Amino acid sequence: MKKINQWLMSFARKNSVFYGLPVLLIYLLFSAMACTFYIDPPPPCPVKSDLSLVQPYFSGAQLVWSFHEDQIAVTTSRKRIYLVSANPQNIVQSYQTVPNQGWNISWSPDGERIVFSERGQDTELIMTAFEISTGVLTKIPLNSLDQKFRNNTIVHYLLANDHSQLLLTRRRDPLLLGRTQYDFFLVDLLSNPPNSRLVATHDAVVAAWSPDLTTILLSSQHDVKGKFNPDAGYKLVAIDVSSGDKRQFTTARGCQQDPSWSQDNTQVAYSSSQDNNWDIFVTSLTDGTIENITNTPDQDEFQPDWSPDGQYIAYVAFNSYAGTGTQDIFVYNIAKGYSINLTNGSGRVDTPVWSPSGNHIAFMAFDSSEGKWHLEIIKPDGTGRTRLAPLP
Repeated sequence: MKKINQWLMSFARKNSVFYGLPVLLIYLLFSAMACTFYIDPPPPCPVKSDLSLVQPYFSGAQLVWSFHEDQIAVTTSRKRIYLVSANPQNIVQSYQTVPNQGWNISWSPDGERIVFSERGQDTELIMTAFEISTGVLTKIPLNSLDQKFRNNTIVHYLLANDHSQLLLTRRRDPLLLGRTQYDFFLVDLLSNPPNSRLVATHDAVVAAWSPDLTTILLSSQHDVKGKFNPDAGYKLVAIDVSSGDKRQFTTARGCQQDPSWSQDNTQVAYSSSQDNNWDIFVTSLTDGTIENITNTPDQDEFQPDWSPDGQYIAYVAFNSYAGTGTQDIFVYNIAKGYSINLTNGSGRVDTPVWSPSGNHIAFMAFDSSEGKWHLEIIKPDGTGRTRLAPLP
């Protein structure tokens, strides 16, 4: 689509008005088509360019612990949401199914509801609240929050943990820009009506919001000045929410994605393919230092998740050279500088997520005999592995 647009605009400039005007109209039609069908963030970087190697098998799930740690909300690649009991002392092999499909889950601090994204008519992005005890659904069309959000321009949002603020990503009209850009708006949900202000504009959607809500991260093919370099892969760009100032803190070739903030807001862990091999890196936002904490040429690492106390990082390690491929959950000890394998080749696992207390890690595990993914939890030392529930 982009190459077609570029060719049409070039042809229109070089030829007469007789040819240029209809070509320009065709260009606008193609651009409108791109605008209409571009809904969600772009897909992540490819995992393995060598398709002869065994590929990792991901569940496509999102796992979110309730603040009381009594339940875990799970959404699968099918976008169905399940609420699973997380009490290892009283395992109930069942789950509550949320009636609507959705993703981008967030728990309310009191644990009484979850909030998630779903699509309405004409691909409108809707924020939906589900009351756990009553099953009541409340829908908030995000385009209705402000006049500037009309015409289905909101493509993504992040909700603060205390549900007081909302970070909206609005797609700008690409008809004359030649490329898609995004505006980031901060919305105060405690005001009536909600107040919104523009934070910044960039060529990528928001990937992560810092715990103190002062900084957002993007995984972008553009630098802070907007220069596009697709051959260099995706870089991590930080934007200050109050000032809108941008800072690119990864420069290596390859893709940088899956950012996870430390709880003190000073460091970010992420997965990077910069050496033609996926590893977990940690960068300091205070002095700009970057460290490869896995550095394993014989396997790939993804999906880092920082522990609440800041002392550990959980991640997925995949070895494509080990026969059918092994996929395990590891935990890296930051102070001691080494990792331990929690699952030890017991099958395909992914999406490690720390509980708020740091006492457990939830993850998805694939049972090949059943052909199903299961939600499981395990302690950070590798003990207490417990299967909570199978998921369809």
